[in-house]
Amino acid sequence: MNGALNWKRYAGVYILSMIGLMILSLLLERLFAFSLPSGLSVVLPPMMAAMIEGQKRADAGLGPYEKTEIWSAASLATSVVGVITVAVLAGLLVLMPPMREMFSSISMMTWVLVFAGIMGLTLLVNRSFLAMGYKNQRKALDKKATK
Repeated sequence: MNGALNWKRYAGVYILSMIGLMILSLLLERLFAFSLPSGLSVVLPPMMAAMIEGQKRADAGLGPYEKTEIWSAASLATSVVGVITVAVLAGLLVLMPPMREMFSSISMMTWVLVFAGIMGLTLLVNRSFLAMGYKNQRKALDKKATK
């Protein structure tokens, strides 16, 4: 923990959110022939993990994030997402030969650009939802204290 982000909790929430979203997606597809937007899997897990981290900061009684601190925390969170993404992708490539064929048909530069774009989006999501989680939890705690 670096004071601004508990990366282990963030990673746990991120992974559980990915699994939950995958299960929900499979259930909706099988039961109702409805599929969730594919972009949701890029945005929702970091959104939930960052929101919870922001709430935990407020629960701990710490002040709001300073500008450099929130970008540092968002960068650390994005690094965690990057490591998890690479690990999951490596696992898929090892365990599923059809995935290897699909990936080999697209240039490495294209994959690098796609990964960089996803990580850029993840950084912005993390930054926004760390702040939002803190702000909303702080409001809830202040409201509870005045009752």
